[in-house]
This record gives sequence, C-alpha cells and structure tokens, in this order.
Amino acid sequence: SRFKILRRAGNVYLFFMGIVILALAGEIACRLLLARKVAGAEAFRVRHPHAYDARTLMEAWTDSLWAQPWEEYKKSARAVMSVGDQEYVVETNSLGYRTREFSPRKASGVVRVICIGGSTTVQGQTNATTYPALLEAMLRERHPSWSVEVLNLGISGVQSEYWPRKRYSFLDFEPDVVVQYEGVNDLLHTHMRRWARDHPYVAALYRSVLFASLAPYPHHQFDEHIRGTVENMVGVTTASAKAGAAHVVGTFAAPDISRASAEVRRYLEVNLMEQWGSRRSPLYSYTSYYALLQYFNEALASHASSGYRIAPVAERLKE
Repeated sequence: SRFKILRRAGNVYLFFMGIVILALAGEIACRLLLARKVAGAEAFRVRHPHAYDARTLMEAWTDSLWAQPWEEYKKSARAVMSVGDQEYVVETNSLGYRTREFSPRKASGVVRVICIGGSTTVQGQTNATTYPALLEAMLRERHPSWSVEVLNLGISGVQSEYWPRKRYSFLDFEPDVVVQYEGVNDLLHTHMRRWARDHPYVAALYRSVLFASLAPYPHHQFDEHIRGTVENMVGVTTASAKAGAAHVVGTFAAPDISRASAEVRRYLEVNLMEQWGSRRSPLYSYTSYYALLQYFNEALASHASSGYRIAPVAERLKE
C-alpha cells in the first residue's frame, strides 16, 4: 500500500540521515583530537628544539647555503646555528658539496663511493655525522687495508628525476659505486599530488580526517607514478654501468609508529601533515603514509632485476 511505501521511504531516509549524523559527529571528534595532537606536537618541539628549530640547517636547505635553491649549493659555504647547548655546522667544499675536499680525478687504488639523494643524504649535525661520512668510517674500520672514500653529493629537496636531468654529472668524479637513497620527495611531493589530480573524487575523501584515519590509500593507483621513479633509478643504473660503476638503491626508512611512544606518534603525525601535506592531499594519517611507503619500497625491490642492487635499509632499521 501507499502507506507502507511511504513508511519504508521514511525508514530509509532516517537510516541515511543517521549515517550522515554519525559521520559528522565522527569528523568533529577526529578534528578535535587532531587539534589536541597539534598542541601535543608543539609541546614536544619545545622540549626537543633540535627536532624542529635546527632542521633547516641540519638538512642543508637554509637560504644562505644555496647558489640556486633545490638545485645546487654555494661553493665553500658555511652556516652555523646553536640550539640549546648543541652547535650545528654545515660546510660545503670548493665544488659545492657537503663533503670534504676531493679531486675530481680519482687517485689510483682508491675505491670511490658516491652517495646521491636528497635531505636524508645531506642531513647531519655536522658534515662528519651525515650518513655518507658514517659509511666511510664504517668501511675503513671493517676494511683497514682498503683505500676508500665516500663522497656526499646529495642536494636537499631533490627527486629522482634530478639525476637524469643533470645528465648524471656525478659520474664525472669516477665512482666505483653509486649509492642512491631517496624516495620520500618523489612519493609525497610528486606522486601524491599527481594521484590527487588524477583521482580527484577518491582524493577528496581523504580530506576527511575520519575517512583518512580509517582507510589506507589505494596503493595500486600509485603504480604508474612509482614506475616513473623506478625508471629514473634504472637510468642511473644504466649510466653508472657504462662508466664502470655499480649502483646500489636503498629502500627508504621511516619511523614505525606502532613502536613509538604516544608523544612521538603525535609529533610524527603532525609533522607529516604540516610539512608534507597539501590542500588536495592533507596527509592526516601517518599509518596510511607508512603503508604507502612500504608499498613503494616493495616496488623498488621488485625491480632490482633491472640492474641495480637493493640495500634493505628500511627493513634493517626495523630490527
């Protein structure tokens, strides 16, 4: 009867209105919780100023260091900052790299390792605490009979396309091994934005804090973009092989939030949102980002047959 149809329609309406109300309530609750996380992250920064105040210098992207921002550093530049009782020093050599002076022509008998990448390659409280410098110290300790040098040719903020665009200029320095450690700039600065552009309706859902906290990113929608990164890395492999150098690609590490304290979890989530998010892709969920990064690393590993060798950095740092 007409009455039953109307009653059913009314029940359906009430059901969907209930869902809408619950979703709105959930979104409001999530945004209130997010505001508390932001306040907690700010308190963390106050107690740990090195994690924030010294970042621009540690990662060598302070203005005074650039000859051309995000492209090349000034030659023989030096920048110093004190935070609390800690001093941070960044120095570039006469060629414009955050590494010691070296001859472009490799000396006979020397094993030369060149490290390329973004801020995680150049990052360090001093030049001696960047990962290439630590790698050199480790290799010399384990192989005292070797004449080995590890050079840091990283440029903060660069992506994998930088090296083919620069025509693999690092090969002019005659490396025996090229170590490439990067990925997050590709993933969040380029792939995430392209995904949001290519899938606007799906991406719009992730502007909801509630939805972002419940649903991981649709990883398969990033496949085409990740292939672009892999192709850039294969380009490095091919160019390095022609120059007689091996190419090693590191999987990209990030803190495992499940093993972090509540205080550090808040900081990681807010840092991701504030430093890496955009209007189209706000990045509310660190857990979703971490899962996407693991997917990215799996793609790097699965294409190792293309010629480069994989260093399982992300996996080893979990141990």
